Amino acid sequence: MAIDPQIIAEIQHQLTSHNQDPQAHDLADLRNRISTLESTVGIWSVVARDQFSGASGPLTTTETGQTWTPWLAPNLPYHTDGKCVSPDGGTRGAVINGGISDGQIEADLNPGNSNAGLYFRYKDAVNYLFLARIPDGLGLSRQVNDVTTALAPTIFIPFVAGERVKVRFLGPTIRLFRVFDGVEDLLLTVEDDHWIGQTRYGVRMAGTGSADNFRLLGREAL
Repeated sequence: MAIDPQIIAEIQHQLTSHNQDPQAHDLADLRNRISTLESTVGIWSVVARDQFSGASGPLTTTETGQTWTPWLAPNLPYHTDGKCVSPDGGTRGAVINGGISDGQIEADLNPGNSNAGLYFRYKDAVNYLFLARIPDGLGLSRQVNDVTTALAPTIFIPFVAGERVKVRFLGPTIRLFRVFDGVEDLLLTVEDDHWIGQTRYGVRMAGTGSADNFRLLGREAL
């Protein structure tokens, strides 16, 4: 029995267009979605946490016992009114040793009139990876011997009070998330193999920028 040529043409169209689903047609996008899902599988636990509460003063230890050390000695950020801030508006930073090289770092970052950020895979004061929250955007960068290189173009999303940012790093794959009003959005995925074995993480801010509810999570794969 002969098949109508129009039916054959329609079948061929559906096979090549995936029923007009651009995501299904884009193999790279599909692989990225699967990889992102796989990165959530496992047992995630809190390695370090700090809500920056208590009497105002320089950072000392996290709520989970890790010691804060200055990005540039001896200038430590302060905690005051339940937030981590720069006491004088200058750039201040601090790191802890979390003991893990794969995981997720997150915080409520408010750039204020300048910026606030998170260190991850921190080697030393001039070599690290960094997430910066500025008033109109978010950016990931790599610092090598005090030379900064963007890992991806800045994502221009204006700051909104109540947002939270997360950086997940498993091997060379780094993902940036933003959480607001109960919705978590994956903003970008990049590959970078600098300092995969490093285990220090931290916060940095300038001007009236601040950080709150700092957490470092570790993952045990199933």
